Amino acid sequence: MKFSVKKVAKRFGFAAFLFFFIKGLVWLAVFFGLAKLIFPDNAKTAVGELSVWHASVVDTNDQLLQFKMVVPDTLQDTMVIMNYGWHFLQEKVQKEEVLSIKYCPTCKIEHSKILTESIKGKGYAIIP
Repeated sequence: MKFSVKKVAKRFGFAAFLFFFIKGLVWLAVFFGLAKLIFPDNAKTAVGELSVWHASVVDTNDQLLQFKMVVPDTLQDTMVIMNYGWHFLQEKVQKEEVLSIKYCPTCKIEHSKILTESIKGKGYAIIP
């Protein structure tokens, strides 16, 4: 009896091809999944682009207090950003009269570990 690849291929047919093809894909998924666990992707930990907002307030002693708020670039809601400023002022025990914020398109900020951790934790970072 002669061994023929054609006869064996016909015998197993399309179902065997699909079985081994899917089995190979599963193994690839397992290996790539393990590789992602061992070598995590930096895109997950990155915050992305940042935008800077300039904030100023006149306190009860008529002194001008200025600070910058750094938020993810995707956040453009001024009320949310203003709330971040109010939270910062409450931490400083300042009773503000009027808080004004303004987007600063020319302000550039570099990523740092402290800045990134603050944005991940609170959603914003303050630079006094």
